[in-house]
Amino acid sequence: GTKWGSFYGQFNNRGERHGFGTMKYDDGSQYEGLWKNNLKDGSGTFIYSSGPKLVATWVENKVNGSATFYYTDGRVDLRKYCKDECIGVGVQYSQDRQVATKLNCGRVKKWISLTEASRIASRLGLAVPR
Repeated sequence: GTKWGSFYGQFNNRGERHGFGTMKYDDGSQYEGLWKNNLKDGSGTFIYSSGPKLVATWVENKVNGSATFYYTDGRVDLRKYCKDECIGVGVQYSQDRQVATKLNCGRVKKWISLTEASRIASRLGLAVPR
């Protein structure tokens, strides 16, 4: 459903969120990034009310392309999305970045070498997290 909250940022001449802005939702979550005609559209960061953070690109309010998901415990996922759906191969790094796990559609599949994890990150066009 629709999320409500407070918006701080740029508007177009129709009064729609447009350009850079921050939406603080009533549920405690927050999106900071680009907007187009009242929709998340472009690069931005979504912070869930429970703490995890998603750095991604949105197209018409849906996550699209490569994205980085930060867990509150320090793990990091590198994933690919198409219209809000996690697709294909990704990688999850442990808190200390010394262990990597191959992901398929966001689900853990198997442990892999850091070299293979780096290749997956490269194919996704994302940096290996520090």
